[in-house]
Amino acid sequence: MYGRQARLVLLVSVMMSVTGALSHHAEMSEAATSQGRTWKLVEEMFPEEVKGVELRTDTPRHPQLPYMPAEAYPFAPPYTAEEMGYRLMEFTQRPRWSCMFANVWGSISAQGVLMSPGKSVTFMDYLEPQGVAAEFAKKPGQ
Repeated sequence: MYGRQARLVLLVSVMMSVTGALSHHAEMSEAATSQGRTWKLVEEMFPEEVKGVELRTDTPRHPQLPYMPAEAYPFAPPYTAEEMGYRLMEFTQRPRWSCMFANVWGSISAQGVLMSPGKSVTFMDYLEPQGVAAEFAKKPGQ
């Protein structure tokens, strides 16, 4: 029964990934897809997409953390490329806020067998400040 459930979950995951990739590909502009690209130039973006992007390169800096933008995290749109990069830090394997989280893993052999499955429940306890702001305030090596 367990193997059957695992195959079903894997099949659904693959189908969702392929469906998402196909719908994303369908939204790409004609110029981008005809060249085999998976990204767009700014000039190829729709106006509603450009509204959320700040194209300037001279972002004001934070007075105490010069490697950070002056705007407090979490940033508000429109986002600079740098701010988008910092926002991506929220979507990692390790949560950036105090919580309990479940983790599952495994690998699939060339024959399609689910090998080395595992699971864990972990508690993360951040002191103030919490979340990504705590990561930004740390000194290198902490």
